[in-house]
Amino acid sequence: MILSLLIVSAILIICLNSKYLISHSNRLSLLAEVLNMSDISSKFKIKYKFYPGDYPFAKSLWKESWSGNGDGYVRDYNESLYSWSHIENANMVNLNFIYEERQHASIEKNMIKSKYSNCGYQILADSKLNNLHFHFRRKMNFIRLGLDKGYGNLSKSCISSKDALFVDKKIDDAIPISGTFYADTGYENSNNSTNNKCVCKIDNHNYFYCNNGNINCIVQIKIP
Repeated sequence: MILSLLIVSAILIICLNSKYLISHSNRLSLLAEVLNMSDISSKFKIKYKFYPGDYPFAKSLWKESWSGNGDGYVRDYNESLYSWSHIENANMVNLNFIYEERQHASIEKNMIKSKYSNCGYQILADSKLNNLHFHFRRKMNFIRLGLDKGYGNLSKSCISSKDALFVDKKIDDAIPISGTFYADTGYENSNNSTNNKCVCKIDNHNYFYCNNGNINCIVQIKIP
């Protein structure tokens, strides 16, 4: 009887450890992917002097492309939809997009899909995420991880609060409203109660990730 209990306990421990290792491995892969997406965008900026999507000479350099206005920001609803085509034309990624959707951000049509989540990656300049607890003093260019809502930007949640916190701890300050990595409640959860939000306001100065693993976040990382 004791031996049986020991065997069952050992099996449970192995299963739990395996689950943790798989989860940790996926998070590390997601972290690497996020950093790689940001690095690609940054390298494009270094090579062409403009961010992908904002590049004003794209049409003259690549026949099947569209040019941005070169103002330093990847504008949503237009330049953001061109961003991955600029990167692909620069031979930095191989996407084979049809680019059939030019009205809004759409995963696998004009936005690259994550290999380690259901998210898509969108490049854009924005002064906020969605809900928002905070506003930036000026616009900045970001890589955003979100889901398609059928119009506009990728602004539905797709990263769990635990995964978002893991990435934030590794590359930033573990605070979702400061630094270079930001997180907040996505479009579909914006009207929910405080307990159902991706991040929780503790007082007038502190924000933390919620512990509820069922709540997802929309996240973005600043492009250098």
